[in-house]
Amino acid sequence: MSESPTTMDRRDFLKATGFGLAALSFAGMTGAFTQNTAVASADEMSLSRIDTDVLVIGGGYAGVFAAVEAKKAGLDVVLVDKGMVGRSGQTPWANGFNVFDAGAGDDRDEMLEQMSISSEYLNNPDWMDMQFEDSKTRWDDMIEWGFQDPSIRHPHFALRDKLVQDDIRMVERTMLTELLTDNGTVVGAIGFSLDDEQTVAVIAKSTVLAAGAGSFKASGFPIQGLTSDGDAMAYRVGATISGKEWNDFHQTSAETPADCWNQWSGMWEAGVSQRHGASGGG
Repeated sequence: MSESPTTMDRRDFLKATGFGLAALSFAGMTGAFTQNTAVASADEMSLSRIDTDVLVIGGGYAGVFAAVEAKKAGLDVVLVDKGMVGRSGQTPWANGFNVFDAGAGDDRDEMLEQMSISSEYLNNPDWMDMQFEDSKTRWDDMIEWGFQDPSIRHPHFALRDKLVQDDIRMVERTMLTELLTDNGTVVGAIGFSLDDEQTVAVIAKSTVLAAGAGSFKASGFPIQGLTSDGDAMAYRVGATISGKEWNDFHQTSAETPADCWNQWSGMWEAGVSQRHGASGGG
């Protein structure tokens, strides 16, 4: 679901968002928007503008959970994804969910030690505490949403179905490229539609950037989804980037040491599995 385009005064728009002419300069993009036409355009240009309480950038696990929780709080939410929710970036490859479940016999100290060793003691224990507190509840949510429902063609379709069920606005196939700021405060983001070359601006009271961690991947992992879009957007507005100690890891074999992908040959049929300890990261 996308908003219909509106015609707005370009100078007023840039003044309201504190954004410069570079926001509308899509150098190298084929079609209507190039650096020259953006700078030389008249006072008015057609923009698709969306106003909301919360903008969520990214339609994977983190983005969908953020959107659902914001909606529960009674806020208007718009989620924007550069592809399709649950099917872009690395979301389709995530077939395991790491859970701390004391009821299943997980030992908190042992699991923390396993995680610390696997990350060469660079992990942030505060993040681990949050995982221990919340992961079982999040897993129960995923089950409720239908992640293990055999009637769903692929479990990640459950992410999109949940947004539809909660009446959360989705703008798909739209690439947001820059965060908008006003006096140092992020007030939304701007980018373009992949289908009609329409400039899209989302003005929001709060922005959640869930565009993927861009973390290191083991040899042989399909890395076409590792664009680090979110990192670049955050860096350009001076945001603090953390959590980079969460490098991914996957087992391999002596026969194919440069290929960790073959072990996942049945992932499309397996659904999302609940895993415990540090050995099930992914």
